[in-house]
Amino acid sequence: MKKLFFLITLTSNIFCMQPDKELSKKVDNIIDSYKYYLSIKENKNPRYQFLTKIVDPEKNLSYYEKLMLEAITEEDFNQINKSIINTIAMLLQIRQMPNPKMEKDLCLLINFLISVQKFDSTLKLDSGLNLLMLATSIKFPTLVSFLLNRKMFNVDEGDNLGVTALIRASICECDGHLAILQMLIDSGTNLNKVDTLKQTALMYACSHGNKKAAEILIHSGANIHLKNNDGYTAYDWAKKNNQTEIMQLFANYGFVNKSFFEYLKNLLKK
Repeated sequence: MKKLFFLITLTSNIFCMQPDKELSKKVDNIIDSYKYYLSIKENKNPRYQFLTKIVDPEKNLSYYEKLMLEAITEEDFNQINKSIINTIAMLLQIRQMPNPKMEKDLCLLINFLISVQKFDSTLKLDSGLNLLMLATSIKFPTLVSFLLNRKMFNVDEGDNLGVTALIRASICECDGHLAILQMLIDSGTNLNKVDTLKQTALMYACSHGNKKAAEILIHSGANIHLKNNDGYTAYDWAKKNNQTEIMQLFANYGFVNKSFFEYLKNLLKK
């Protein structure tokens, strides 16, 4: 197993000079201090902890910390990229509440990787979720905004089941997700993108009773007449789950319940 990137051996390759034994000893002491520091932190991922310290503009790096930065290898960068999406996935799995401090650190870390051209936006979980989808699911609006502004992701891309970031933002009605929903809409995402069941974001909003999300989507121009694989429209989902406020919302936007219209038509024929 490859040693951690900050286990440095000072060689002439770093600064084109002969190793200084005294300097090497000081670096070793710093490494030992970092080992202890990292061992008592809740997040024991040394790459994450070290890099978030390095990229924080409010913290000045010592000369030795800069040497440690020089020692980061390509393999380390790959591991750092993987640790970003794995960390968020783990938080989602244990239903961890959003942490603004961690969100800020992640933005700093990703910005650092971008600055050295080592950020890998193609990484995904086995389920097909990328960083944008994960940031949306965990309700990290600052991170979502950060990623959208840099246009490094296809906002219409879905996971293995075709579930997009927009669909994820429409499922949960809370301030964080509504803010992300609006960000995604403003970024130009396809409002009518469907998953493998031909479900749209509006259908999910209606089936989960998220009136505010449904209103944002309809107001933004989402197609209210599309049907999923079972022939359900977004209105049908609202009706099935007895979401009267959402049903009224459709009426306010001039939606005519075709099934009810057909019922009246057949009734008049009798």
